[in-house]
Amino acid sequence: MLDFWQKLSPAKKIALLGGLLLVACLPLVILSAQRTQTYRSEAEQAPFSQSASIIPARYDNPGQGVFVCHTPSSMGKAYIKGGGVIVFWGKLQPQSPDQFDQAALDELVGQIKDHGKKVYLHFMIYPEGGHSYAETYPNWLHPSNVQWIKTSVGDFPAPWDTAYQQKLQKFLTLLNQALAQRQVGDKVEYLEPASGGRFGTTHLYFREDDFGQWMKAAGCNGPDYQCLSQKYTQGVNKIYELYNQAFPDYPLMLVSGSALHGPGYSGFNQLLQRYGLKVMIKGAGLGTRESDCGIRASLLNPLCRYAANKEVTKCGQEPWGPSINCNNPNMGFDPASACGKNYDQVYRDSLKNEAISYYCLYTHDAGCAESQAVNQLVADSLGAQIRLANPQLSTTDLRVNDPLSITLRWFNCGSTALNVPLKQGEKWSASSYKLFLEFVQNGQIRHYQELAINPPTNTWQPKTSAGDCFETNSSFNLNISTVLGSSQTSGQETYQLFAGLTDPNGEKRRFALINPEAANDTQNRRYLLANNFVVRGQGSPASPTPTSPASQPTLAPLTPPGGEGEELVFRIKFSGVAAGAPGTADLNLIFKQDGITKYQWPIPVSALDNGAYTGTVNVPPGVYTPCIKGWAHLQRCFEDIKIFADAPNGANWIKKPLLPGDFDSSNTLDIVDLVLLIEKYTSLRVPVNDQNKKFDVNLDNRIDIFDIALVLQNYTALSVEGEE
Repeated sequence: MLDFWQKLSPAKKIALLGGLLLVACLPLVILSAQRTQTYRSEAEQAPFSQSASIIPARYDNPGQGVFVCHTPSSMGKAYIKGGGVIVFWGKLQPQSPDQFDQAALDELVGQIKDHGKKVYLHFMIYPEGGHSYAETYPNWLHPSNVQWIKTSVGDFPAPWDTAYQQKLQKFLTLLNQALAQRQVGDKVEYLEPASGGRFGTTHLYFREDDFGQWMKAAGCNGPDYQCLSQKYTQGVNKIYELYNQAFPDYPLMLVSGSALHGPGYSGFNQLLQRYGLKVMIKGAGLGTRESDCGIRASLLNPLCRYAANKEVTKCGQEPWGPSINCNNPNMGFDPASACGKNYDQVYRDSLKNEAISYYCLYTHDAGCAESQAVNQLVADSLGAQIRLANPQLSTTDLRVNDPLSITLRWFNCGSTALNVPLKQGEKWSASSYKLFLEFVQNGQIRHYQELAINPPTNTWQPKTSAGDCFETNSSFNLNISTVLGSSQTSGQETYQLFAGLTDPNGEKRRFALINPEAANDTQNRRYLLANNFVVRGQGSPASPTPTSPASQPTLAPLTPPGGEGEELVFRIKFSGVAAGAPGTADLNLIFKQDGITKYQWPIPVSALDNGAYTGTVNVPPGVYTPCIKGWAHLQRCFEDIKIFADAPNGANWIKKPLLPGDFDSSNTLDIVDLVLLIEKYTSLRVPVNDQNKKFDVNLDNRIDIFDIALVLQNYTALSVEGEE
């Protein structure tokens, strides 16, 4: 197969490679706008770089922040993370359920991406709020077979109606695909679905004259509030299931409500048990003219405050309306009303009692001078506010393989414990951040390592007293990696040693510290532990020696036999493969324990609508390190996964796409792979057949310059290794 390459003179080899790179320039420019990930040897890793942001790191931390309610305007303050963008179904699909109005879609995409900050998507699929029916509902929806509830405040589609659910699910799925194609998905913090009640919330809150209409639509006999509550709860939870299916990569914020007439919605605990941190809950009505001032501590605190052996999520709060501080008479936060407390007092009570991670402010209060001091206090106190103190290293001068001990003292001066979702299938369990260490030399990361934190960060719950921080110590023990050693036996290397907090899913989502000192590198979200960390002695190469195809390990048998074990459903992505690609692909799934391959299966995976692929395999219960290798891809390894007995098991690995280019199955991308690809590239578009199909890495049924460009994106060194 390599005769073509071997017959070329050195000069022609160089010319050929140079020409290949030149031809690839155009598609590389096109593809450079896409979010890609590449493997690099430890010696060549670049420093962490967050996307360009005008927000200080502490206000842009994952899983918390201050937003402007319902609009992407008035977001200029540094402490504001983003704003709300309203999604109108009627505007996006006025004519057909199969396509979007491109002008409306362009407008929505512009609102998401043009402000330089995050947004949440507020789905306005209800008849109130000052917007027309043409905006709210598509023209084709109303005369269809959807069940409508005609009320004095407008017509509601019944949330339990299956015809409505099917049409809504199709719209949501197409919208997620459209946002992914426009590459704006990373700007979205969370979704705020319209569940079917008043103002899109879980309010089962109707006028007395409308009670009969709701009862009749629900199939309930007489004034049976319990029957209506159960029917409504089932419908709302089904709506949330549809949003979860259509938008698998985003958390959802349920807007809570109450009922005028006895029981209302009662299904959030069911959602929490099923989805974990993927479903959040927001109170609506902070500062209202009621005796409790809109504080929902009895609802929110049990759901969002840490307690052992309890499911928790993240909570939000939204004002009843703008405050009287900013020339808004007859609105909220009025101490002369039944509430009896002003803007400052209400927010301090909320921070103390409700365990809030997300607040939104109305534009008046986001901009007026009278509210700024309180707004700043809220931004500095919500969620988790983590400070690192008194880092201690056992030494900063040691040899390769020597032990190193690190002790860190942590303070959490926020309102909640530091939770992060561990994403395993449809459920995102509340989990702990991990500690990462970076050994940096000449601006490049020579070695990166992640360590478990004890006690876990999701137990770092501050006390309720104002200004009373949680405090704890964490100790870490490791041995200095051989990759940090010198090329000479008697040599030495000097590094900067950084530490920080990162998510457990391999997504490299870092949580910034609030430390004000220069040692806190806010741009890279890491803290300098040692400026001159010396490693003595000779090391080993940063990357393992590649193995030839002939030396690949024999597949371990699937045990127990007969496909026994617990079912695991997983999702994966192949870099460069878009939505609508062929229905199946092949990969090799490996499960390791203690670094040794325990099970290994060749397995087909099936395409999903969003460009991801899904597969199913049976695995005996236990804890494993999963690795996946595609048909011509460098191997990826993922965070340890626990397979539970007699329980649903799932894994979502799409955030780390498989990178193509390993055509000789050596788990290495090098010149040999490029030559193999060149041999198949005999015209501008080469049809795919059984002999060359593995070179069609983007699965568009042809081998062309775009396949070459995808491979060259990953060719960042003379030899790029897959993970082991």
